[in-house]
Amino acid sequence: MSSSIASLTAGLTPQQILALQGQNHDVEVYTCAIVFSVLSILAVAMRVTSRHMKRFALEIDDVLVMFALVISLAQTIYICIGVRNYGLGRHLWTLNETQFANFNKLWYTVGTLQCTALLMTKISLLILYHRIFITPGFRLATKVLGVVMILWWIGTFLADTLICIPISSNWDPTVPAHCGNKQLLAKIPPIPWIATDLIVLLMPVPMVWKLHLPRLQRIGLAGLFLLGGLATFASCYRYSLLFYQPEDVTYNLIPASIWTIIEIDVTIITVCLIVSRPWLLRIFPSRLVSLVHKKLASVRKSLSNRANNSPSPGGSQRRWLFSSFRRIEETPPAITAASVGAPFEFDVEKGMGMETKRGRMGRD
Repeated sequence: MSSSIASLTAGLTPQQILALQGQNHDVEVYTCAIVFSVLSILAVAMRVTSRHMKRFALEIDDVLVMFALVISLAQTIYICIGVRNYGLGRHLWTLNETQFANFNKLWYTVGTLQCTALLMTKISLLILYHRIFITPGFRLATKVLGVVMILWWIGTFLADTLICIPISSNWDPTVPAHCGNKQLLAKIPPIPWIATDLIVLLMPVPMVWKLHLPRLQRIGLAGLFLLGGLATFASCYRYSLLFYQPEDVTYNLIPASIWTIIEIDVTIITVCLIVSRPWLLRIFPSRLVSLVHKKLASVRKSLSNRANNSPSPGGSQRRWLFSSFRRIEETPPAITAASVGAPFEFDVEKGMGMETKRGRMGRD
């Protein structure tokens, strides 16, 4: 550590060193931690109360999301403790040996907590997919992908833990140790995680698009699933920040620390929003929906008048457009019943099953 400090402070005057000692990023980390922790707690609360509003018991995927939230909050609190006590966000040369050891222990633990929480949210989403999509091939794909992610998590955990022997040398540089390639270990594991993010993100889109629903509703359902793209973006950006490890590690890891908090909380939020439609309907009042319906009705009436007053060879196209607006405005009873709850819960599970079977029967 002393050689690193000497290289970092080379060329700086005592006045410059003294001025840099007071630099920190406490406010940024605390603000991010509070905002995203509150949002993730609210999202999980919306998910759980949505189940209660529909009189459904909690499923295993709900329990996994709640465990992921607990791990996320523990990780966020630990990062804030690191900012306050362990020198995270301060220049390396301002830390003593104890602080630097505690910082290494912090970063070592955060990596494990992050992977575990992300695994729980992904498995939760795969369980949801398995429950609502009845196609055997799709269900087999969710099982295979789940097993692959669990095995990769086990391998990553063991590699992180055993990269240096004894294990305490991972955070205490004074302990003699035999270590593997730490830089390679830091760069390789996130790649499969991001790849599985993309697979989980895109898996339901073809299934949703095959449903016998109006195009507008299919776009809405697919868009709800694709909210996970926000989490994928956060994962990619965080990985880009960690790819190159700076020398002044305690000071320059602040952006990565902030995006570590954002990544897991955004993942939890997006997973919860998928099954929280009762709350979304309250947040976006029905008056907004009725306004859209009125606009559609006025357009439909206008098209009807034009079709009646000005018959032309294109009349069939107008009638087709007219019927399209009617299908949007006059929602089928099964879909109307599902609209009061989450779009991917019990009613829609049955609806999706019936629609999928109907599509297969039509093809047969």
